[in-house]
Amino acid sequence: MTRIVLLLAALLAFALPAAAQAGPQFTIGQGRGPHIVMAPDGTTARAVWNDDVAKQIHFCSIPRGATACTNERTFAMPPGASSPGPPYVVNAGGDKIHIAQQDFAGGNAFLYTSLDGGLNWGAPEKVYDPNNDIGLGQQEPIFDSSGAELIFPSGGKYIYSAKTDATEKDKTDVAVLNTSGVEDLRDLHVARDAGSALVALAHNGKQIVFYRSAGGDPSVEPSWEAAKSLGQGDDARLASAGGATPWMMATVGDVGAKRVEVRQWTGTTFGAPKVLAQEQGVINDITISGAAIGAIWRDDGSATDRMRFGVSTDNGSTFGVSTIVLEDSVMASMDLALGGDGKGFAIFEGSGDTGTGAKSMIKVASTDTVAEPTPPGTGGGGTTAPPTTPVVTPKPGTTSTTPLAVGRTVSARVPGATLSLGLPRGCIPAGRPFVARLTFKKQRRKGSVFVKVTRTDFYVGTKRLKIDRRSPFTQILRIPNPRAGRSYSFRARAFIKVRRGKAPKKSIRATLKVCG
Repeated sequence: MTRIVLLLAALLAFALPAAAQAGPQFTIGQGRGPHIVMAPDGTTARAVWNDDVAKQIHFCSIPRGATACTNERTFAMPPGASSPGPPYVVNAGGDKIHIAQQDFAGGNAFLYTSLDGGLNWGAPEKVYDPNNDIGLGQQEPIFDSSGAELIFPSGGKYIYSAKTDATEKDKTDVAVLNTSGVEDLRDLHVARDAGSALVALAHNGKQIVFYRSAGGDPSVEPSWEAAKSLGQGDDARLASAGGATPWMMATVGDVGAKRVEVRQWTGTTFGAPKVLAQEQGVINDITISGAAIGAIWRDDGSATDRMRFGVSTDNGSTFGVSTIVLEDSVMASMDLALGGDGKGFAIFEGSGDTGTGAKSMIKVASTDTVAEPTPPGTGGGGTTAPPTTPVVTPKPGTTSTTPLAVGRTVSARVPGATLSLGLPRGCIPAGRPFVARLTFKKQRRKGSVFVKVTRTDFYVGTKRLKIDRRSPFTQILRIPNPRAGRSYSFRARAFIKVRRGKAPKKSIRATLKVCG
């Protein structure tokens, strides 16, 4: 492989001893699709992300205890990659690192490789040609038991295995897994158990399924059993490390009574669930490091947006849960890197910097606990409202915490589809959560360029409350600082994928009124 010799200015950072785990969240760049892993020695995290403004890939190292990147490197996108998916860091043993990236339009898989811990990198090398049959939503690849092949999951049912030495760069086999009739599966993750057997997990927002390896080449269908249902659930994730027993996490339960659960692989199925929190967890991630098992999620049902961290350091016998981030309602694309001591870093997409045109900023936080905000009126903060329009602070027990269901619909047309925004009917009691949902229906018209809605941002006034990247785009929201009798503008902004041309956006507006 042709080597690209880069500056070694950050070499010193790799020689420094690991610092104690501490520090607030910090921003390391702009972009989307961040991913983070801990180096095998547990002293340094390795992060990568797409810069959606400069159209580049960024890599950097983050020593434990640090609050900034070191050894930052920037790469051009792979040649010919027109729709590159998110990049992933893959530890290949010691100082050897890969950055893996799939291009779902061009239909190729690429690897960047470093042999010295990320100081110097080779040019991107094509390692597989899945022939554009991998769907959308590429997830983290893992090594097979030989350590010579990476297994790439994508969409909700596509898997292939590629040799890292590029000897299969023209191979096109892709296993299209048998979903047992379950439609619209997504977020396919794959893990390896204590032997060489594989298990994969996917969901469709309502139901979770798993696929069990039957042995053989992962790139062909006969190597996989048909999907088996694990019942109701959303945001399902799966992790293993070095052949350790896989664990999964998911959010289950009805709206208003959600809970975050983890389950351990038994060799044939997933065992009984353990409840980490009675919360609506979204944008989840789970990871394993030795005896440590860590999970993060955004608590989507709380008035203050929080990133929650559940961790076990005794192989899952017991878990503790804490808050590690208080953020301004975005926190998309979360990922977690963990050391064997159960501490590490979370990386995520935060609020965008409108000065640079970035859609989101890449932020990192340690897994240290942060203080929860003190509710107004308890001596620790809050805002003082104008006397003419008082802020309504409901007394405990006087306002239901059950979200108001959708009772009315506002629609808008775009070329090739109809968008519908569902909101509650009538006024909303101050402080009560409510459901907002954006759906779309494609028109059967020859030549239509509309593909689907890929993201929806929900606003009250000018404040963006949530970013949702999963269809159906459903969120539980609250009106910030509600004032009795006042009406508030509400907007759902849809990001649309088209077959050709510039991707458009469409906003649907409505009015919400606080009961008074």
